[in-house]
Amino acid sequence: MSEPFLEACLRPDKREAEARIGLRLSRSWLDETDLIGMRLAEFRDDPAYASWGLRAIGLAARRVMIGHIGFHSLPNPEYLQPYWPDGVELAYTIYPRYRRRGYGYEATRGMLRWAAHTAYVRHFLLSVAAENTASRGLAEKLGFVKAVEYHDEQLNPKYVYVLDGKAMPKRVAGYSGESLVPRP
Repeated sequence: MSEPFLEACLRPDKREAEARIGLRLSRSWLDETDLIGMRLAEFRDDPAYASWGLRAIGLAARRVMIGHIGFHSLPNPEYLQPYWPDGVELAYTIYPRYRRRGYGYEATRGMLRWAAHTAYVRHFLLSVAAENTASRGLAEKLGFVKAVEYHDEQLNPKYVYVLDGKAMPKRVAGYSGESLVPRP
């Protein structure tokens, strides 16, 4: 998701944003103005972050945005060094009507593969709400291992999952990406 796309998402008329990305935008995405603004500020602060930031997850056949995925930072951020040096934290969202169809799995393994092959990242981290059994299952299916349990600012329990890319399962390394449209 480019800086001009994110800027267009914050305007009242969304047609420009849809034209820039080539996908019909979900109300769920357009309601995420805090995330859009935060990522836009990060892109402006460090243009190198743009390729690691948000990407839309879109269905090729229907030309519709069904979620988003991206890394919280460039690889090896300072905040991860005490816990997971040389790593990067990944986050994703699949909108409710598209969940439980394998799209999160396909998009996540694509991003893992991209980071491993593009920047030789070998350590990955996910933070998942304890009650989010679908995301916990996805993390485990991808080979992540639960490493830490903590409580966020609202005292909600969260789990941190880690993946050592050297032990990345072949099903992750063999991503084909046939049904999803990558939209950086």
